[in-house]
Amino acid sequence: MYKKMTKVAVCAWIIVGLTLFSAFYAMKNLLMGKEVYHDTLLSENFDITPDWKEIDIRGIAKIERDRQMVGIRLQDPYEIDFEAGVLRNGTGQVIEPEVRLVTDKGKIYRMYFGNARGKHLANYRPEVLLSDDEIPDKLQIRCNTPFQVSRVLWTTYNIKDLK
Repeated sequence: MYKKMTKVAVCAWIIVGLTLFSAFYAMKNLLMGKEVYHDTLLSENFDITPDWKEIDIRGIAKIERDRQMVGIRLQDPYEIDFEAGVLRNGTGQVIEPEVRLVTDKGKIYRMYFGNARGKHLANYRPEVLLSDDEIPDKLQIRCNTPFQVSRVLWTTYNIKDLK
């Protein structure tokens, strides 16, 4: 009877263990959510100046999902003012980076400050949706006030995944 009880106890513990593992895994996915944004690093420690600076993105930035944007990761003391929808430097002065995407055919898309992910990642979206046959070639950035960003990112996502 003792051996029978041990086998039952082992089976019960296995079932409990699998149930707990499944519950933790489901909870992790629920809390973390699935990965919506797909970031590709274009540049690090990038100096933005009043003159146009280019980043060669051919072959790196791809139209893989239905939405694209360029993210610039600000460094302290620069941050996003959510209420005003602008970027500010340490003294509170508004800074207005200009971002343009150039395709392999020479078409230029102006990109607009669209949203933020946290207080330091400003995202710029093209004025129109890019089509699958357009190949991003260069990214151009300038700003009236020179500053450095820690990263420049190419981000893609599917709008349906935001729901």
